[in-house]
Amino acid sequence: MRDVFRRIGALVVVTDLDARPQLPDSVIREAFRLTAAEGRLASIRAAGEDLRKAADCLGVTYETARAHLKAIFGKTQVSRQAELAAVLAKMAR
Repeated sequence: MRDVFRRIGALVVVTDLDARPQLPDSVIREAFRLTAAEGRLASIRAAGEDLRKAADCLGVTYETARAHLKAIFGKTQVSRQAELAAVLAKMAR
């Protein structure tokens, strides 16, 4: 096995630079004691979707998504979406 790369002249690695790691909502729920709906919203937001698109993905109104987001803020002890994104990004590493 140590000679497996002996004849290779080049190695190409393809990666999507825009891809964000998807943090499972179950991990987020357990870490912050979120409800299932809050965990799904947090996971979608962690992937970079804005709140309106997240609401559409979840099949809820924008106002419902905002209410869930406020609950998430309280449970994660942050006060802004940028802070939440930073907390969730650290978890995804």
